Amino acid sequence: MKLTSNLILGGLTACILTLPMMASSVYTYTYTGNLFEAAYGPYNTTTDAVDGNFTLSSPLGDSQVNESVTPTSYSFTDGVQTFSSTSSPAADETFKFSTSPTGTITAWTVDLGSASFNSVSTFTDEDEGALDEGFGGYGENIADAGSWAVSVSSGGGTSAVPEPGTVGLLSFGLLAICVAARKLQRRNQPIA
Repeated sequence: MKLTSNLILGGLTACILTLPMMASSVYTYTYTGNLFEAAYGPYNTTTDAVDGNFTLSSPLGDSQVNESVTPTSYSFTDGVQTFSSTSSPAADETFKFSTSPTGTITAWTVDLGSASFNSVSTFTDEDEGALDEGFGGYGENIADAGSWAVSVSSGGGTSAVPEPGTVGLLSFGLLAICVAARKLQRRNQPIA
């Protein structure tokens, strides 16, 4: 009986150690804007647009309505200036999102600004539909929303969570341990 308990405990420990760290998942939301329709000063209509990404430690919720989030990191550019949580953090940061019943972003406000009134913004509203702008309107795209994509990374690489191969391997390992324990238990029973 002691051998069976040790075998099961050792097998479970080995299986648990093979699991990926699900708690360390990072959700990266990437915005790809369309080229500016109007551009003044340093901006160009053929090369500049609002693009960027932010990361969260858990996904946006389902059916959110204009809820604020605090990203673990972000980086947004308008082709001329960049606001990044690591190199040039914004003095004013707004990240608000509405989502569908499946968690897809349907409306948003991302507004990053400095003390000198420079800003990078992308947002949707009822009147204009969508507005991407840089430098307070020197480059802008009105009513032509870009698109959002989300990726999940875990353990240093981008993958689906949970990994089907890992779940299959864990299940097979647990089944093998149960079969071995059952055989040992039958072998160790006294003969009547």
